[in-house]
Order: sequence, then C-alpha cells, then structure tokens
Amino acid sequence: MINGNIGQTIGRVRDKDDYFQFTVGKAGDIELSLTGLGGNTGLGLYNSQGNLLEFSDKAGNASESITKNLAKGDYYARVYNYNQAPWNHSQSNYS
Repeated sequence: MINGNIGQTIGRVRDKDDYFQFTVGKAGDIELSLTGLGGNTGLGLYNSQGNLLEFSDKAGNASESITKNLAKGDYYARVYNYNQAPWNHSQSNYS
C-alpha cells in the first residue's frame, strides 16, 4: 500500500502521472487497485517495453482496478489524473 499525491507540483510544473515499477517473480494473477480516490483517476499496466497491457478508467471518484495474469518479469503501473491541480489522496490506497 502506498499513500501520497498524484500530480505533484514542483516549481509550478504539473505532473499528472506517477509510475511504479514492480517485478513478478512467478507467473500468475496480479491485482492492482486504487481506492478512496478524491478525483478522476485512471490506472494503466505496462510491460517492460512500455506497451499498454490493460487499463481501468472509470468516471469520477470510482475505484480503479486491474486483474491480469502476468509472466515472470518487470512491469509498470501508471496512475494518472485529469484534474488541473494536484490533489492529495492521503486516504487513497495503491495495492
């Protein structure tokens, strides 16, 4: 579980994307989820070459989730939001 900010502003430069790398040590089903969201947020799953494998992009503050069977290897989860201003999601959970 990770808590934090999506779209952190540094020197007034807006960052709308957060990427998290993770390694699958044994092939099988993985689940990525975002809950308790305070803004319109999406979730993407990418392989190590940067190819989109799956995404969840529901409207509003709805929770996002992806369940996917993955082979052993490195992957990236992309968390993005549509708001123009950064928002704190300290009650949100990445899992």
